[in-house]
Amino acid sequence: MKITIARPAAAALAAVIVAAVPPSAGKADIRRLTVRDVKTDHSTDAEAAFGRPVSISHDADAVYVVDAEAHEVRVFSKAGVFLRALGRKGQGPGEFDAPADLDARDGRLYLADKFNDRIQVLDGTGKYLGGFKVPFSPDQVCALEGGKVAVSHLPLGLRGAEPMLHCYSGEGRLLWEGMAGHTSGDRTYDAFRNLLVMVRGGRDDLYVVRKSDENAIHRFDGSGRPLDPIVVPDAYAFKTITLPLQGPNRVLRAFCWDAAFDGGWIGLLAPDYTDEGDIGPGRRVYLVGPDGSLGGLVELPSIVRRIDLDGDTIHAVDDENNLRIFRMEPR
Repeated sequence: MKITIARPAAAALAAVIVAAVPPSAGKADIRRLTVRDVKTDHSTDAEAAFGRPVSISHDADAVYVVDAEAHEVRVFSKAGVFLRALGRKGQGPGEFDAPADLDARDGRLYLADKFNDRIQVLDGTGKYLGGFKVPFSPDQVCALEGGKVAVSHLPLGLRGAEPMLHCYSGEGRLLWEGMAGHTSGDRTYDAFRNLLVMVRGGRDDLYVVRKSDENAIHRFDGSGRPLDPIVVPDAYAFKTITLPLQGPNRVLRAFCWDAAFDGGWIGLLAPDYTDEGDIGPGRRVYLVGPDGSLGGLVELPSIVRRIDLDGDTIHAVDDENNLRIFRMEPR
């Protein structure tokens, strides 16, 4: 197990991209950005190796990794040093059952407590500040302006088409819903096609990326109004796989494994083929602008499962479930 630590960010993500890509860059001009990492004395910290890491995010002070297997959130400094663990398995305040996602905003941590069917709000030390129940097992969570909380879930296909996005007030009152799930009649196939990544863009926009079959990034404002989607150009390639299912609905075009947002840019972690011919996480992060342009391609030194953008720094969890922190630099 190892931790790779980047130097503190000296420039914003936008500055790195401007240095890497000319304003008129097209498909043939997409420049690649490399990363620099430095091993530290913290390479034996068992706290930086996870059982089932499902989410990584940051705020001004710390980096947070959600471990669904350990039923806890582990907190690290921006240099990757372990600080503390929050939570334990249970049903009480500040306890979790397979936590699925976390969003940090304004000194608060919003956590999707999956098998307890609820959203919890904590401070940075794990103190319980509030929360509310939801009528499903939540997958992802984003804290929006005015105390609103956006939550996603994976529909089971038992009730036909149903919305996958739900926005609540801080007290748990439903405000709006949207983005219906696919319903082909094949529940297994639909489960793959309905997988998505939800990230907060800016102060109040919500970005939603389906993991397969669409090359568009959906956008909603805080009131649930759909905005023009961001269409990703052909230079970002799908990975196609045939699922071991019966019937005609077997081909899946994988588009995104994970996503993050910072400084007006969306980072898309591209999937890749495994040695066995399946689809898995990859080592390439495409930086997509608000107009759909590809601002750069970041090539990481190892495969990563989860990403988080913080200026010119990428926090990540690699394919061995270890914390990694990289700094981007243009070639």
